[in-house]
Amino acid sequence: MGRHPAFLVAHRVESGDLVLLALGLGLGVPMLLALPALLVGSVSLLAAGALTAAEVLVAAGIYWRHAAARSFATALSPALLLIPALFLFHSPASKLLQPPPQQFEPFTTVAGRSPVVLVIFDALSLFALVDPSDQIDPERYPHLAAFAEDATWFRNASSVAEKTDIAVPAILTGRYPERARLATFSEHRQNLFTLLAGHYQLEVDESVTHLCPKLLCEELELPQPRLQRMSGLARDLGLVYLRHLLPEPLRGPLPPVDQDWKGFGQLGEARDGEDRRGLVADTGWLFDRFLERIGLREERVLHFLHAPVPHPPWKYLPSGRSYGPFPDEEIYYPAGHAKGGWLDDPWLVAQGLQRYLLQVGYVDHLVGRLMARLRETGLYDEALIVVVADHGESFVPGSSSRLSTPTTRSDILNVPMLIKRPGQRSAEVVDRNVETIDLLPTIADQLGIDLLEPVDGRSLFGSDKSERAHKLLFRVPIGEEGQGTPNRRFELPAQLPGRVESARRALVAGPFIPARVMGEVRARESDPAPASVAVALNGRIEATVHTFDPEGSGARFAAMLPESAFRQGANELEILILEDAGEAGSEPILVSTRAGPHDFYQIITDREGGAALLLSSTGRLLPILPGAIRGLLVENGLVLGGEARDLQRGDSAETALVFADGRFLSELPFVAAEARDEAEAGSGTTQRPRFRILIPYEHRARAEPPGLRVFALSRGRASELEYRSDFRWRDRGGPAKTTLRLEQDREGTWLAASTGARIALEPEPTRVSESTADGAAAPKYLSLDILSGADGATPLALLVFADGRFALTRAVQRSGVPQVGTEEDAGGPDTAAASYHYAVSIPKTLLQRLDSPRPRFAILSEDGKVREIAQPAAQSRPRHESSKD
Repeated sequence: MGRHPAFLVAHRVESGDLVLLALGLGLGVPMLLALPALLVGSVSLLAAGALTAAEVLVAAGIYWRHAAARSFATALSPALLLIPALFLFHSPASKLLQPPPQQFEPFTTVAGRSPVVLVIFDALSLFALVDPSDQIDPERYPHLAAFAEDATWFRNASSVAEKTDIAVPAILTGRYPERARLATFSEHRQNLFTLLAGHYQLEVDESVTHLCPKLLCEELELPQPRLQRMSGLARDLGLVYLRHLLPEPLRGPLPPVDQDWKGFGQLGEARDGEDRRGLVADTGWLFDRFLERIGLREERVLHFLHAPVPHPPWKYLPSGRSYGPFPDEEIYYPAGHAKGGWLDDPWLVAQGLQRYLLQVGYVDHLVGRLMARLRETGLYDEALIVVVADHGESFVPGSSSRLSTPTTRSDILNVPMLIKRPGQRSAEVVDRNVETIDLLPTIADQLGIDLLEPVDGRSLFGSDKSERAHKLLFRVPIGEEGQGTPNRRFELPAQLPGRVESARRALVAGPFIPARVMGEVRARESDPAPASVAVALNGRIEATVHTFDPEGSGARFAAMLPESAFRQGANELEILILEDAGEAGSEPILVSTRAGPHDFYQIITDREGGAALLLSSTGRLLPILPGAIRGLLVENGLVLGGEARDLQRGDSAETALVFADGRFLSELPFVAAEARDEAEAGSGTTQRPRFRILIPYEHRARAEPPGLRVFALSRGRASELEYRSDFRWRDRGGPAKTTLRLEQDREGTWLAASTGARIALEPEPTRVSESTADGAAAPKYLSLDILSGADGATPLALLVFADGRFALTRAVQRSGVPQVGTEEDAGGPDTAAASYHYAVSIPKTLLQRLDSPRPRFAILSEDGKVREIAQPAAQSRPRHESSKD
């Protein structure tokens, strides 16, 4: 953490916070060891003393018996004090101990009175904006193109750094980074905010940096108590620790910690009153807040915003609506991006570029809203307006997405820079070699500010029109080579080549919720996985994409669908496989992945209101048998996942059924995922059946979260998964309830569901019989012995009906050994019958509570058929007869 102080700056850590953090981390282990004694001491001081003495004796015994323990304790005991001391006084983070200024005197005089509007977009590459004629594309980005018609566009502008915490201070100070400086006021005392302080009202919103001292910009700082600030820091720091300490297979559910400076994994979950700066998911909230303050002051005001888009996570569309978040690995980058770089797969990189360009469209949407607000308040003509980016993003297969190399420099360093001077109404394009450090001296020149300290940049509208011979890029190795190490400086060509053509070619679809469709394609064992799929929405093919398998875990696909393809209400989505027709020169054939109508399910409750049966839309009943399938449902943000195994057969469950408020939501297959940790330990690769589902948008958008239930299916039976104690989507009893009755007509006996479904009651087969197994005079249980033969009708559950209504169900268990019949009985030499005995017991007291003198019984088999069995003679007595149970 001392090597990455930008993490602390983004969390607005103050000197007192830093001391508490160092003490907490340095003394955390001893405090944990003392915690049991403290807890016991709250009840009994004598017990606490005994526990402490026991701990001391155990520690002393280990110390004296093991030389390694003595060496370990001797070497590391000074670290309890040394490491916090080094962190506080000999690391880049130590600069945060400097107290903030209590008063502030203006640096210099400011002659100008024009309002200033400066917006810095994060990770906005120039190549994403221009068309093949090197103009801002007016079709994709109409608002930026319109602004360029009234502004000066410096088309050959470039950033001087690849990282936000270095690039933004360079813009605001006009100086190249000289050493390992923090992005704070104490490290950059002459900056845009301090130059205007005392002369201009400051409306400043910084997402990552903190160059505006709190004394000057405290009005916009949200009130945040230290406890709340430290809890957010501890939450993010805990994720960082887990990312570094856990083995690779266990890191999967954790959100990435290398794409943002704060709010890891908190996509759109910030609560009212929390500081949302740096949470990319709250860009809309941040921009609304920025626009609301424009026009509140009449003159001499600076409106500054560092907008964290189009920086990942890529979840916004040009319309301003969101199509995310996604499952874990999709939150920030799509498949094809790993560990800061792109795989050498042009198709996956093109899909990432597509999502990036859609988010650039959102940037254009924000620029349009800004210009409309400026015109509405009358500031558009009067203000000095600057739109710029801190750095860009690269999309070169097999290369880094953020590190400048000969193949990625044009993407990362070329940034848009548009400046509209007060009263300007004509377009101007300048192709001189300019850099982002030129912005501060340009603003100072326009406002008549005399800079007291020298800067490296120069005014873009000044008299010096000489050409720079090179572009400069600086990397600050904070902590890697020691504090104060000079920067490595790279000289680049004065003109960086563009990559316009590839950007235009990659944009193949448009936006909307839920515009991103992802899935896995599983082929039959003998067939190869399909290479391409088509995605149809409401009967029309809207996207055709290639499948990919970057990790060797199965063919996957991802596609973006246009907003115009969606309609109000229900939308029908279909995935089609593109198969080769087998003839030379012929077009591929589209094959639907639907084997028929999609099944949906209803939960049938028993007499006590508990879930007892599942009824599919195909008219099949499945018993819900507690414990038959063992599994656990876990929650990771908006993603639900789980694993389940059939205990009786010892193999994976087949599918998971998800219900929301009692209504069927989705059916998902269990996919066998490798347990890599066990494989790496040398015990071989194991397979764990898992599934995953993203909670649909319509349920997330509700004020009251839905009650979710998940059932696992395996060979005609179901079990509800277990839930963790902190599961927040617990079912609260939805309104959807389905009932089941016995009905009889001329055609036979039926099970009639309240949904309208009818299931025929099969005649009793010859190989199913019943008998009472109780020999006692007053048996407490009704025990049935059911014989199943070779016809595949394996009994799963006994259904009990009272007064024609379904009342309860009980699992049937196999008992005894198979009885092999003769060939004549079985129907031939190849079908020798193997009969098994199955048993089920029901308490008599339970049957007597059914308010029915003569319950009826049926067997639900694995083949989905329901067969009524003869009623035991013991149940023919009237309901009012006494029992000696």
